[in-house]
Amino acid sequence: MAVPITPRGSAPPVYRPSNSLPRARVAQLRRQVGPPAVYRPQPTPTQVLASMAGGTPVQNSSSAPPVYRPAGRIQAVRKPVGPPTAGVVQRSLLEQFQLRGEYDTAVAAALVRAGNFGTTDAPADRVVAADPPQDWESCQDYVDRVGDELRAEGYVGDERSRRAVTNAMERYRAAVRLAEVRAAREQQRVEDGLRAYETAAARHAQQVIRRVRDHMFQAGAGPTGLHAYTDGALPGGVTVLFTIGDVNQVHLLVWTNNGVRDRCKWSSMFPRNMRAGQVCWYLLNQRDSANYTSGARLAGTGLVWPAINVGQSGETTYPEYPGGEAAVRAAVSGAAGRNFSSRRESGVEHYFLISGPNTFMFTNL
Repeated sequence: MAVPITPRGSAPPVYRPSNSLPRARVAQLRRQVGPPAVYRPQPTPTQVLASMAGGTPVQNSSSAPPVYRPAGRIQAVRKPVGPPTAGVVQRSLLEQFQLRGEYDTAVAAALVRAGNFGTTDAPADRVVAADPPQDWESCQDYVDRVGDELRAEGYVGDERSRRAVTNAMERYRAAVRLAEVRAAREQQRVEDGLRAYETAAARHAQQVIRRVRDHMFQAGAGPTGLHAYTDGALPGGVTVLFTIGDVNQVHLLVWTNNGVRDRCKWSSMFPRNMRAGQVCWYLLNQRDSANYTSGARLAGTGLVWPAINVGQSGETTYPEYPGGEAAVRAAVSGAAGRNFSSRRESGVEHYFLISGPNTFMFTNL
């Protein structure tokens, strides 16, 4: 008969409610097992997002240190965009076709220009006319400076293109020289015509015209005369006391001669910028109108003939000041102010002007 083998030592006791362990044994088991673990449930996704938004660490059941996530607004997740609609695709393709068509057109035009550059004068002439070459520039210098404009017209840098640029530069310079020659000839024609008017007045068959001509340009000792400048200049010995009006229109000049201490004169003057030959034409037209008409008057570039009423009195011819002698007296007295005065002597009214230490009496006012 088999005898059951009882192992050495005793098996760990089985807890039964009816059998209580000794207190010493319970304390020993607690020391071996340790305190009971605390249950920590795993955080839900909502808790994780809330902790990220609030900036608080998420506690989990692992022993790893918590991960800090800064506070911030939760970005909405963008939903994937679906395929474009048929209309969008059609418009996009249409735009591509248009751009391609424009590109092809530009390329074709460039090829045409490149093929025409050198076969006709127009492309190179257009560039040269828009940006003329300097006198010192060679063809290469010019190409280096305006290469972009040339290439826009089809310049490709080959021998034919360079020859076309050289020829265009020569044509331009020849045209400039021709224009300069024509301008010089035109100016010479005008100068000759104006000198002819001066000569006609100085050598006229009528003696009165010859004397009036001298009276208009010269300043007598009275003082007398003086109604015109000689190409912008007054004769020597004239002292201008003051001027009334625009000197490049009909104006008044109050003046005296250096040899006269107590006399002055006002003169209505032709414009200062008027040539002496023009003044002579006004004299000839006034005194010999049959031979010097406005229709046959000299015309030329830069030559202006203002409308001037010319008066005459005896052997005096002068440009009329608007308003006549009364307007002249008012203008002179207004310009002189307190320095202008009048005094009646022997039944004749005399007018005086104080200028500096001198007192002048007008000879013609």
